[in-house]
Amino acid sequence: MGRVSEVYRRRAQLWSTVLAVFFVAALNLDAIRITRSLANDPVLRASLIAQATEAVKQETPPAHLTPPAPVEVKTPLPTPAAETAPSATAGALRQLQTDISTINQLGIPVGWEDNPPQQNVWWWVNKVLGLLLTGLAASLGAPFWFDVLKKVSSLRAAGRMPPPPDTSNTRRDPPDPA
Repeated sequence: MGRVSEVYRRRAQLWSTVLAVFFVAALNLDAIRITRSLANDPVLRASLIAQATEAVKQETPPAHLTPPAPVEVKTPLPTPAAETAPSATAGALRQLQTDISTINQLGIPVGWEDNPPQQNVWWWVNKVLGLLLTGLAASLGAPFWFDVLKKVSSLRAAGRMPPPPDTSNTRRDPPDPA
């Protein structure tokens, strides 16, 4: 069973990496190009910071999932409403279109129309490295990156603890002259 688990884990990791690199290449999500754009364009950087600040202020609380009621074996499964799936899909599509238009308005260099391939060899080397870097980072998954952020934020708390402040309230009276 251990060998089967290991084979499954390796294959899942391989497929995750292949799919991540495919989607990154299809969408032209080049980490090197995006980083250079943010480093060299203060207007783009300021607009991205403003958008992130606004998104944090408007953060909606996560949807609370209610656990399904236990179903007895004798009862037939309820049929979903006919309108539920199409309306949920339409809502998700509208949200995706809104997100894409927001990204396009920010001016982040994403997509192939904005950056057509060039004949320069170094352009291709840079492009392939940027796409592979983004694909490999995406294939690691959210749990990995949350753990990295947790470790990085704990570095701030590393080091020697400052000494506690002197809280002794004992008064010392001057010596008695008599």
